[in-house]
Amino acid sequence: MLRADIPQRFPTDMWYAEDFSLWTQIVSLTGPAIFSDVVLTYLHKPVYGSSGLSVKLKEMHRGELNVLASLRYTKQIGNIAYVITSLWMRLKYVRRRIRGVAT
Repeated sequence: MLRADIPQRFPTDMWYAEDFSLWTQIVSLTGPAIFSDVVLTYLHKPVYGSSGLSVKLKEMHRGELNVLASLRYTKQIGNIAYVITSLWMRLKYVRRRIRGVAT
């Protein structure tokens, strides 16, 4: 859910990581977000690699790294946060590739 009174919206120049870009912009500009474990939807297919955008795992990974680089460039995150987060994302990507969720 997204409050109507904030100006941030999905980027029109971003591919494969639009959600990540929007949420990181909101959090970096307005403060902490609340994460909830409440089930809001049901998935009828695997989370990654079955169909849709998630079948393009490599492009999604590149998009996420581009978002991080943009946040670092605009000084919305510092160098330490950038390094830690990008390493974490790279490890997740390698793990997904090893597990064979996408080709």
